[in-house]
Amino acid sequence: MSPPRNGSNFNRGNGHKRPPHGHNSQAKRVKWEEHSSDSSPIYNQPSTSRSYDRQPKEENDVKPLFSSRERSPRLRDLQIRINAFPFNLDHAPKEVYTYELIFVMSQKLKREKEPENYKIRTNAKLLEAEDVGLGWFEAEEPGQFYHGTDMSCGPMDVVRRQKRKALLFQLFRHLINQSKEYFPGSKYVYAYDGQRILYSPEVLKMDEGMFMAQLADLPESVTQFLGLDDQKNTEINAYIKKSDEVIDLHDFGTESKPIHGIEGFLETLTWQHAFEGFDKHIVYGTRDFALNAGKKLKHCTGFKSIVGFEKKIELLPDYTSSNMILERRIHPVMRMTPKFDLFFDNSTAISLEDFAVLFFRVEVENLPATLQKEENLQKLNQVFKNAVVRTNHRDDGRQDTFMIDHLDKRNPFEIIVTEEDQETVADYLYDVYSYKVDRNDRLPCVARRFRNELAYYPLRTLVLLPNQKVASKFLSEDMRKSFQEACQNLPSDALNNIFTAMSQLNLSRASEDYNNDEEVTHVNNEYMENFKITLESNQLIQISANRVHEPQIAYQKSVKPAQDGAWAYEKGAFFVHPKKGVRKIGLVNTCEDVKEDVLGEFISKLIGWLRNKDIDLKLTKEDIFWWPDAFSDFGVMKSVKEMLAKAEKILETSAVNHMIVICNGSAEDKTHDVWKLAEVTNGLAKKDRTNFVTTQCITPTTLGSILVKSTYQDEILTSVIMKMNLKLGGTNYVLTNSNRNYMSVPHITQDRMFVGIAVLQPEKTRLNGDATYNPTVVGLSYSEGSPNFYLRGTYWYQQSPSVDLSILKKTFAEALYRFDKFHLIPKEIFVFWRSGKFQRSMEEEKIALQEVIDKRVKDVNAKSPKLFIISVNTKPKTRFFTWETKFSGNAQTQNVQAGTFVQESFLRREFTMINHKSQAGLAHPVRFTMLNDEIGEQDYAEAEIERTTNALCFLQNNSTRSTAVPAPLYSAMDLAKRGMKNYETMDAVIREEESEEERKKRETRTPEGWQKYYGNLMERHMPVPIKSSKFWA
Repeated sequence: MSPPRNGSNFNRGNGHKRPPHGHNSQAKRVKWEEHSSDSSPIYNQPSTSRSYDRQPKEENDVKPLFSSRERSPRLRDLQIRINAFPFNLDHAPKEVYTYELIFVMSQKLKREKEPENYKIRTNAKLLEAEDVGLGWFEAEEPGQFYHGTDMSCGPMDVVRRQKRKALLFQLFRHLINQSKEYFPGSKYVYAYDGQRILYSPEVLKMDEGMFMAQLADLPESVTQFLGLDDQKNTEINAYIKKSDEVIDLHDFGTESKPIHGIEGFLETLTWQHAFEGFDKHIVYGTRDFALNAGKKLKHCTGFKSIVGFEKKIELLPDYTSSNMILERRIHPVMRMTPKFDLFFDNSTAISLEDFAVLFFRVEVENLPATLQKEENLQKLNQVFKNAVVRTNHRDDGRQDTFMIDHLDKRNPFEIIVTEEDQETVADYLYDVYSYKVDRNDRLPCVARRFRNELAYYPLRTLVLLPNQKVASKFLSEDMRKSFQEACQNLPSDALNNIFTAMSQLNLSRASEDYNNDEEVTHVNNEYMENFKITLESNQLIQISANRVHEPQIAYQKSVKPAQDGAWAYEKGAFFVHPKKGVRKIGLVNTCEDVKEDVLGEFISKLIGWLRNKDIDLKLTKEDIFWWPDAFSDFGVMKSVKEMLAKAEKILETSAVNHMIVICNGSAEDKTHDVWKLAEVTNGLAKKDRTNFVTTQCITPTTLGSILVKSTYQDEILTSVIMKMNLKLGGTNYVLTNSNRNYMSVPHITQDRMFVGIAVLQPEKTRLNGDATYNPTVVGLSYSEGSPNFYLRGTYWYQQSPSVDLSILKKTFAEALYRFDKFHLIPKEIFVFWRSGKFQRSMEEEKIALQEVIDKRVKDVNAKSPKLFIISVNTKPKTRFFTWETKFSGNAQTQNVQAGTFVQESFLRREFTMINHKSQAGLAHPVRFTMLNDEIGEQDYAEAEIERTTNALCFLQNNSTRSTAVPAPLYSAMDLAKRGMKNYETMDAVIREEESEEERKKRETRTPEGWQKYYGNLMERHMPVPIKSSKFWA
């Protein structure tokens, strides 16, 4: 099939115009056979395209984009689709008017005085608190006060936030019906965001732009939700004030001068149907999950994975325009990003005890014994973390709703509430609520954090509220794996999920010239019809893309072509630089279920394959440090301090070059983290940072994959050996454009330096509820001036979430000096930076790096290099789809190929790119944004950022696949994660040693005190800098 024709409006695919040449109209077009489906047309989505007898073009599939470098492979041009749908506002009203709408609940309460330190909470921006009755006011009767609250404010947990929005939408509907003189149109003429903003196509008839109404005859659904005991002394008032903001629906500006405002209106308008059906939809901010779209998890009872999406309204340029200058008009589109989330599988409230019985698959009478085991209690703690529950023990009709902080292993008779009279939780509940706790209740208690203090509840007094997400980041590894298996989302599935979601929100609409009613459900959305706005939901937006020519992979005696981000492994492929002189390795087994004969089989196979890679160890049994039953000293619930001391002693006394550790790697088992820390804290490492024992952890799952015959058996073992050689200081392969076995691609040269910087922010609390006080960790990786592309790296701790510029300058100066030991100042320095702050210009960071460069240039009297700083967003909302998605096949055949990138805007030096081969689902691209405005067009073109970025993604050197981000950044991210794990392990050792008094001092430390603590910790455990070591995460 030939390339698709571009339509006239956001490429709907129904026109006959010649495809545009993007911003390089002189270039030739690409042959489509490589990227189009080789099957007959399949309607993977409702399409306005009719059948054409399309003939493929015969021109060569190349086009130069930025540079005419003689050795640079040319980029290939193609057409793909992105996950966005254009709006049609041709018939919409010229203007939409905005109003602020606030619902205030006022209650008369018996009270002697106003509470101390009370702060008014409100989302109002135009209405003043005193004008709408927010706060405390004395009533006419002595001893009584009026208390007014903004009903859009409250606890921010997802359950109550959802219910609050549902309540306010019902109140809005009731207001329209009650106040027809102010709202003459039907209920579908207005749009309300469920918080504070009301949109209307006409000016509401209000005196002086304001309006107030007391809501009468509230529907039963509202009164039940509010749970009002005293309706007589409670009233709800609606306050409306006109905003000066008027939204123009016909003019959105250009790329260089966009006119914002319409995004919020269209966001609200497209949510209205979901707000109507809150019993069928769960809406979390910009995300929606349809409750009937659940899928139960295998091997995990009590959970379901629900298909959803994230919706975002954006202003994008018209991609049909071939004009590269900045006058392109922009239009609103709806970006739809497929999502999965893990939910508790209960449509009604269920007691925590019943859920625990279901989860562990035990009888009720056996649950206390089950939870006596520390590992089971920890697992349930991970499941319930942040879950929203409601009490059932109060006798006053007012139950509490709160978020679980953690589980406490003590039962209600063991936790003392008041030290003075030794009152337990059970005593307190009986004295205050007349609730009698069963004397045989030995179940753990649930802890609630309230005003920086903890309150405790027996497990049996709480019910789990329905339709809520699980905090999956806290789950154990086996549960996360089961969740991920349930979330396999092929591109064809993603498209189906998007169109199903749009149908559920009544957003689907067939275009006028569509003639096959069987392929699309034509539904009406009365809100959008009243505003005369339609969504071209029958077709994803088409956009021109390019694909980078992939390098070849050179081993010592063979060259492998890379295809779609991967290349075939070869059993006998000698490494370019195999590490010699390794005469002794070790193996420590910390898993009881891994038997000695399995370990022997693994070692035998490993040694044979090492020789295939030209790493001839010439080992005998005497050359292997062998400890097959170390599980008695390592594992879950063991002392971290004792495990670390044991691991350090083994590394110091075993006299090996490389230690392989078999450990399960789960979050609850600290064995893996202990050994990785011991690698850099043992006595040998402190003496000689350039020649010490390296460690490599392998899970029983990986071990089984190597020994049990399977499709990927040999490939997995190859990856293990590649990592081993890399850790020992060798090089597995290089990139080449010829048959040479040294680096010979034009973008990875000895006069270019590559740096990766990753900033990792800490979690705020542990699973047991304690504050972590963890630092921000910054990982920095850099390339040395070597023909084989060696990477080195370091990390540091800091209290501030922003990068400490003084540490940055010092570390970057050391990296620049290290590079200079091999060559003079590099001609170009590329810094790939991931910090999560993608909208910042990072001016301070740029100045800091440039100061270091200027000083080094002055010291050696050299020419200043060009500095390129590229911000990396690993989680953009953009997704790529081929022009015609196949429903058969796997992720590799359905995704666009690795190396594909698009420029969604010419206003910024920015591109979104897929550099890796997706193994399981829809490939996630990465966005790269150039931050140096001072770099001229010629320098930027000659830098060939896209090609350079893609080439770097092939250089992580530990597998036969490319990575999603460039190797220096990938390593920096690894270093930051390892730095955080090392801190947590070191901190755990300190916690085991510290007294109660020292623990209290920890909680009162100032930011400066914490920064000093981080430094002391590094000096104690890691006294020698790691900047020049072989340390890798």
